[in-house]
Amino acid sequence: MPEIVFNPLKPQNLPQDLSQGSREADLRSQIENLQTTLASLNQRVIILQETLQEKDQEIVDLKAMQAEHNKITLSKNTLSCKDASPSQSQPQVQPKT
Repeated sequence: MPEIVFNPLKPQNLPQDLSQGSREADLRSQIENLQTTLASLNQRVIILQETLQEKDQEIVDLKAMQAEHNKITLSKNTLSCKDASPSQSQPQVQPKT
């Protein structure tokens, strides 16, 4: 319950004191609402940071997989080129003298 502050020695200030007490209660309520909202936003930021870290790790993993795939493909192409080299696939022709 909000505290209502007033001075009993000055009864003419009673409406003003009641109004001030009401404003204090309203401000306290607003502060509580803002604190709740801030806590909720902080939690959302934490969740987004975790999601971002997961996605960053997925990107790193995918790049590593792509690099490995490219390395394997390059190795296969190199082997294919060696198999198709002219020295092995066609007989050498000696020039006529």
